[in-house]
Amino acid sequence: MATNEAFYTVSQLISPDSQDSEIEDNTLSADQLGDLSTSTHNLTSEDGISLQCQQGATPPSSALRRSTRAKAPAARRLKTPKTPHTTQSKPKRGRPRIAQSQPLPSKSSAATSKQRKSTDTFETEVLSLLRTLRTSLDVTNASLAAVQKTNCDLVSQLAAKTAECQSLNAECSSLRKQLNNKSSETRVTPNPASPSKTLLIGSSIIRDVDSSKLDTENVHTECIRGGKISDVCDKIAKADSTYDNIIFQIGSNDCAASDNAETIVDSYKLLLAGGHAIAKSISVSSICPRTDNANAHTTAQAVNAELQVLCENMENTNFVNNDSSFILQDGTVNEGFLNRDGLHLAPSGTNRLVYNMGLTKKVKSVTKPWNNHFHRNSQQNSHAHKDPGTRPQPSISPPPRVHIAGNNLSLRQGNRKTPNNSRPACFKCGEASHLASTCWHPGPVRCYSCSMLGHKTHKCPNNANFPCSNRF
Repeated sequence: MATNEAFYTVSQLISPDSQDSEIEDNTLSADQLGDLSTSTHNLTSEDGISLQCQQGATPPSSALRRSTRAKAPAARRLKTPKTPHTTQSKPKRGRPRIAQSQPLPSKSSAATSKQRKSTDTFETEVLSLLRTLRTSLDVTNASLAAVQKTNCDLVSQLAAKTAECQSLNAECSSLRKQLNNKSSETRVTPNPASPSKTLLIGSSIIRDVDSSKLDTENVHTECIRGGKISDVCDKIAKADSTYDNIIFQIGSNDCAASDNAETIVDSYKLLLAGGHAIAKSISVSSICPRTDNANAHTTAQAVNAELQVLCENMENTNFVNNDSSFILQDGTVNEGFLNRDGLHLAPSGTNRLVYNMGLTKKVKSVTKPWNNHFHRNSQQNSHAHKDPGTRPQPSISPPPRVHIAGNNLSLRQGNRKTPNNSRPACFKCGEASHLASTCWHPGPVRCYSCSMLGHKTHKCPNNANFPCSNRF
């Protein structure tokens, strides 16, 4: 019962009626709350426990106490508003509550200072960024102004260039019109290209070539009688002009003087080197075969073989092979192309040689007139006409005729001699340049001077000074 009375007393003290009667501003003093809590604690700890044990009642639980404590503030919240004054004037059990409307002075000042510092830092950064941005804008504006100025200058220069180009176009148009008018008034024919210059140089093999009868224009013929390769080298070294093509017909006299083909080929190499110095291209005509000297003929064949290989391995050098024309299929020399001496060429041989060189488009007469040669031969044999006793008489059996087939000499008979020489001649036409087996006349020819058979007019012994050509 004492415990119930104590709780009742506490409730009466906390109730609104007791608050209105004792406290003027509806609050309890701190001393009264302390005394009340002390008396309540003593009562519950001493008397309450003994009384409850005697009566058999259970002691109040912690849940009851919590509910009692919770009810008092609930009634207080409804009646009295919470203000800083009431919160500080009313002491409570345990740690006093802090008003939510007013923070602690110490914590609020620290937070405010931190906030101010952060705000100041942020403002400083923003200001620095603004200053940097302003500086960048100033630089950009200055660059833009410079670009605009440059653009204006370029536009003005472009306008000036455009005006200049327009004036030049107008001038070009006027000049083009004038040129067209001039070209229509006067037509200028182009100058013809200068003909190529060709040099034909060699020994007496080419003595009868007449440059005026050649199909190739501007051909200069240089004949060195009895000349050798060294003589031609000297001529080439002293030449003042250049040529498009040089044709060499040299080496027959070298083969007669020496039987060493390698030495002759070495001399030819020096000749070709000198020829390339003054000419664009060189043609080497092979050494013509001969019947007067078998050793010279053999050496010439060896030299020709070496020269062909040399020309094939040298640039701008052509080799003219005359053996296909001057040597027959059986290996004998075509004596129809040789003169009576077996060395120099007859007119037919000269014509064929020039054709092989490419100086004529077809085989035709390109030789010089033979009247002078005929008179010279007549003067040499004039003593035979004055003294008939010393005139050579024809023999019954003619001497053997030499034919070259490789390196062998074959003897043939059956052709008569002419009155003026000791060489055998064809019994159909009287010419010593061929045999009767190769003569193109089907039968014996008749002389127009003496009307006899077996010889031509220029071979007639009764009329030696009869003017005629040396054609067959």
